[in-house]
Amino acid sequence: MNNVKDYKCFIASPGDTKEERDLCEEVFNEINNGIGKNLGFQLSSLRWEKDVYSSIGDYGQDVINKQIDAKYDFFIGIMKSRFGTPTPTAGSGTEEEFNNAFEKYRNGEIDNIFFFFGNTKESLNDIDPDQFKHVLEFKKRIHNQGLLSMEYVGLEDFKQKLRRNFENYFTDKKNRKRKVAKQDDKALICARTVSYDYRKLWETAMTLLHKNDSTQHIYTLLTKSKNRFCKIIFSQEHIVNHLMTNEPLTKEKAELFALAVSDIGQLPSYYNNCHKDDTELNKQSLWIQLKEREKSLSGSTELIYTTDDTSTYEQIQRCLFHLDFSKSKALVNSWNPKNFWVQHKAMRMAVYPELYNSSRVLLKKAIATETNSTEKFYEIILANYISSEWPRPFSIDEFLKYGLEGQGDLLNSMMANLRGKEEKPKRRGWIGSTHYLGDNNGDYCKSLRILQFIVDSGIYLNLQGTYMFEVASWYKVFTNLYEHFPYPCFFYSIQYADRDVLRRIGEDYAYNEGLQAFVQDILLKSMSSIANGDTPPLFRNGILHVTAAMYIAVDEYIWFDLFVETVFAEFCREIKSGYNELEFNVKLAIGSLKGTDHIKNVFIRLLSM
Repeated sequence: MNNVKDYKCFIASPGDTKEERDLCEEVFNEINNGIGKNLGFQLSSLRWEKDVYSSIGDYGQDVINKQIDAKYDFFIGIMKSRFGTPTPTAGSGTEEEFNNAFEKYRNGEIDNIFFFFGNTKESLNDIDPDQFKHVLEFKKRIHNQGLLSMEYVGLEDFKQKLRRNFENYFTDKKNRKRKVAKQDDKALICARTVSYDYRKLWETAMTLLHKNDSTQHIYTLLTKSKNRFCKIIFSQEHIVNHLMTNEPLTKEKAELFALAVSDIGQLPSYYNNCHKDDTELNKQSLWIQLKEREKSLSGSTELIYTTDDTSTYEQIQRCLFHLDFSKSKALVNSWNPKNFWVQHKAMRMAVYPELYNSSRVLLKKAIATETNSTEKFYEIILANYISSEWPRPFSIDEFLKYGLEGQGDLLNSMMANLRGKEEKPKRRGWIGSTHYLGDNNGDYCKSLRILQFIVDSGIYLNLQGTYMFEVASWYKVFTNLYEHFPYPCFFYSIQYADRDVLRRIGEDYAYNEGLQAFVQDILLKSMSSIANGDTPPLFRNGILHVTAAMYIAVDEYIWFDLFVETVFAEFCREIKSGYNELEFNVKLAIGSLKGTDHIKNVFIRLLSM
């Protein structure tokens, strides 16, 4: 049958239910020839006696678990008077199989669980009371877990109830799909208008400000309908300019000012001339958060002692900007985020190989429960972005049909406002590089908004061979910001794999006289990170590319010993693997050596290999 969905049904039961197990096959055939044909699906069984081959495991049930795992859509459990033989992890093989299935159902990995308890025809003399006691206890336990089981009397009753359960399930599923489709369409249409409605609120706020009317009601509506990544910010910019006076802000104006500054992606210090000491503004929680963000972008390593999601994420970012991947991973592991912060945690997990699968499960759960269509679209894009599967696991066609935009689309929209078509930079010459003449403040502000968007959305720019933002565009942003925010610019640069661009970035840092303290600090941290087992592979090559040009800018007596212990030691261990990023980095490091003792040290080590 073409375009027919095949559902696998794992049948789990003790040894006294063989007849019921065989009847399942009959019921499946009847359903396949009836409602299955009409709705385009078919059922097939998965049974240990016909689908499991002889093998070795920790114990007998473990062999079944491994071969059955992730291969079924429905779980069918059957029990009468026997509970089964105990296993190392459960009271019986059937109970262990149910436990695994129940966990899969909670994780959204299987569609449903059907459980049937039969009234046995055996005489009381033939029933093992201990076995039957376990059956009754198990029945009570799964009811307490929220599972509604079915009881049957005889084989014909079992057959009818199994068929009716499946027919009701698929009929209900069909009706739910129709209802959900209508709800989804309505939600998607609403999501499409959110940006427009949000912009209209800002326009109203601007009008009220000009009239000197109260903005409290509009501010309340703005915070309730907050558009995390608004594309058009003319009104917010106008309001900020309107309030840029030496007159202290009232509470209402301070609320509006902080929200507007957040939307346009700027930082508090930019407004110090007018509002540095404004009492009402400095009370605003959002303004306090913006100040913490500015500290992060400026290279702060201060601890943040509050534990809300915003603060936890900011602390993680500070660790990442300073290449402290061990502390970052520990913070991510202990973080229990709410709402859209789940996206940020999943992305932070995705770069650690041992946390990769967990990040996918986390996003999958978020997608399944998300009611905000815009946030669901963001989550789906991230889930596809970190996925190594092709085709991608989630479709975005419905979202695109209604004109919704993802993180990459919004980034490109922002980038379009910067000057000209961007090309990859060339190697830097000794005479320096070309600079645009005139005021570059506009490009700085636009680039800062892009950087803020990247941090706020929690994305990585390049992941597993795909990118959210092409390297040429990133380099344009980088050139406008790296002197002001060297740490985040370094961190986002090392996510790319383009050796030529990254070497140019390293040269930009190395040849900038105002950044020599930063270059020394990040070079030492980079070398330590190469020897750190927690450093994600995604960043390792980028670090080696960028720092290769930095050795010449730092006194070799500061970095040589650490270099030998970390980068050079790694190179010596991998020297037989052929030309790679380590060799590239080491060549430039050795080429910058001037001290004869250092040169001699390196060659002795090479000759002794």
